[in-house]
Amino acid sequence: MTPLCLKFYNKTNSSVATYIQNLIDWSTLNDMQLITSKTKEMVLGPLARANLPLLTTSTDPMDRVTSFKLLGVDIDSTITWTTHVEIWLKKPHKDCIS
Repeated sequence: MTPLCLKFYNKTNSSVATYIQNLIDWSTLNDMQLITSKTKEMVLGPLARANLPLLTTSTDPMDRVTSFKLLGVDIDSTITWTTHVEIWLKKPHKDCIS
């Protein structure tokens, strides 16, 4: 039996590919370029445990990451604060030093 999350992924995978192609087409029309070497993919929630194929463009696959920093907040694929808090606790903070 296929898990519900994989059924959802298989159902929406073609729409994700269509969205990426539309994004590439839009960027080309607006004299912009999607640089796949700088583009990352992160799968969130229960799908993160599944062995899903990488998102690809016509030129390259995108790198899949389990965490990244966005606007100063470390986000991970489990959608918890664990990674952010662990990194924050390792840094020295000015207000903690006398």
